Amino acid sequence: MKAQADLAFHGLVHDLNNVFNTILDAAELLESDPRWASLAELLQRNARLGQRILGGFAESRGAAVSVNEMLESAVKVATDALRAQDCDLEVHCKCEPGLHIRGSSTAWERAIVNLLINAGQAMPKGGAVTIQACRAGPHVEITILDCGPGIPCEDLERIFEPGFSTKPECSGLGLHIAESIVKQNGGSISAANREDASGAVFRIEAPCALAANS
Repeated sequence: MKAQADLAFHGLVHDLNNVFNTILDAAELLESDPRWASLAELLQRNARLGQRILGGFAESRGAAVSVNEMLESAVKVATDALRAQDCDLEVHCKCEPGLHIRGSSTAWERAIVNLLINAGQAMPKGGAVTIQACRAGPHVEITILDCGPGIPCEDLERIFEPGFSTKPECSGLGLHIAESIVKQNGGSISAANREDASGAVFRIEAPCALAANS
């Protein structure tokens, strides 16, 4: 039974990769026409994201993930998704160079995307988000600050609960998934309201890792 399941899984991965490659081929044809260049870029970015997600199933847990590269990719995915909802999110990254964390790059990216989309949904008319990343002892601290209305104090303890949302149109799973990913990769996450301005702040502590070539 296990051999059959493994064969089915690898067949599914193969078929999905063929789908993504077909999308990439079509996007390559579109990008030669200036009218469709932005659409081609969007298709390419999301098809490659799909390929990374597939690759993430085989990714080792102890791999070293470049924080700057992971954040750069997450910002592109999140801003694309929010733009489709007519929300323009301006993201400023202030990251210490050379940071690496342990875990799956695909999973970490998904967690950050969920946090950025949550921030964007708190500012439906658009706004600014600041991402900070720095070394903090044996951890890397990643902080995401938005300029929205903040989180009601009575909701702070429930903010990561599955199904809980202050927005009726949302599933309430995005922050729960982000918390689950952070914990699965050996980190911790907390939510609070900013003290220096209006808005919420999410703080992640992730275990440091050595770069593969160090």
